[in-house]
Amino acid sequence: LLANHQKDASIKGKADHLTERLIEAKTGRKWTETPLDDLPSFTQTMKGKRSKDWQTWQVDVIGRFAEWAKERGLRSVLEVTPEEAELYIEKQSQPDETGKTKTPSTIRHIKNIVGLVMGRVLPPGVENPFKKIRIETPEGGETEHRKPLNALEVDRLLKEAKADPFVFPLIITALSTGLRRGDVCCLKWSGVNLKSGTLTIKTAKTGASVTLPIMETLRGVLAEALAEREEG
Repeated sequence: LLANHQKDASIKGKADHLTERLIEAKTGRKWTETPLDDLPSFTQTMKGKRSKDWQTWQVDVIGRFAEWAKERGLRSVLEVTPEEAELYIEKQSQPDETGKTKTPSTIRHIKNIVGLVMGRVLPPGVENPFKKIRIETPEGGETEHRKPLNALEVDRLLKEAKADPFVFPLIITALSTGLRRGDVCCLKWSGVNLKSGTLTIKTAKTGASVTLPIMETLRGVLAEALAEREEG
């Protein structure tokens, strides 16, 4: 067995091949170590339901991580330890070259993206170095909980919003659908069907097409807007 390993080492000239053979012997599954240089191109092959803009950002996030790791002398994914992963996430909370700082939500997205890709390329049985990293918020804890408005708060919001004819329909649409702000603002007439009472939109975050019922309050807002709509 030793002679075989020595032969393999002389063929490759590095320990990588021996690592691959050892993992295959222990797991029964063939595995080839992924160089950090290959992470961006690997990320491009990952399929998902996210929008193209999100997928482009995902590749960019992995590219920046790979460059940072290489600057620290790392070459392959197995060399990324939990300590290195912790350092990289800590770096994300520091101001960039323009002086801007990332929000905890953005840092959490970065951690999740890098952790997802690392999980795909690491061998079976090797713990993901990003798995146990927690992202603290200014209030403490890792999760940001958003408290929904109660009935009195909704009434107060609508009362104040009625004074602004531009904002009011946006707020009604948001309250009636639960859509994100960007999706509300990008709603098109082609997605509105007052006859069937449905509203169809392709969400910006996931790229998925969703169909929602048009509630009575929203129907009134849409009918009024339709009456004022200019040709074309």
